[in-house]
Amino acid sequence: MKPDPHQSPVAAASLENCVAEKIVFFSEMPDVKKVDNSIVNDSINVRSILVEIQQGLKNVNKLQDNYSIDLGSIPLSAKEREHLFELLGHGELDISLSALGKSEIYETLFSGVWVIKHRDEQGQFNGMFIEIGDVPDILLSQQDDRTTAAMELQELIDKL
Repeated sequence: MKPDPHQSPVAAASLENCVAEKIVFFSEMPDVKKVDNSIVNDSINVRSILVEIQQGLKNVNKLQDNYSIDLGSIPLSAKEREHLFELLGHGELDISLSALGKSEIYETLFSGVWVIKHRDEQGQFNGMFIEIGDVPDILLSQQDDRTTAAMELQELIDKL
């Protein structure tokens, strides 16, 4: 820092010490990460999605209906997608679904915000979503399936 010729030497030294203390203080914080300029530039898209997720949470709480964001329909770079998933984090629930390929479903660190990644039978991604709600719709059983299951269970019971 270049000294100001109009500033007293005591004030200049004091200012340098404050700045140096702040730099040391922030660098010692374990949660602070260095900012990558490319991530800052990409963060406009990521921020927009986070705002949409936040609004979705508010709407889901009012309407009691899940809200889905199709990440495949949003022009995100791989770096932006990675940054988004990093910010959302990985919560406690992991679910694997096998139907016409594999689907990875997990709740983020934000309650009710789910990441759903679908892969086809060859392992290629064919869908990536963020779903907001109590449980992702894909996990809910359908009424017809439950009716069929009840009949099949009755047949099993009858055979015993």
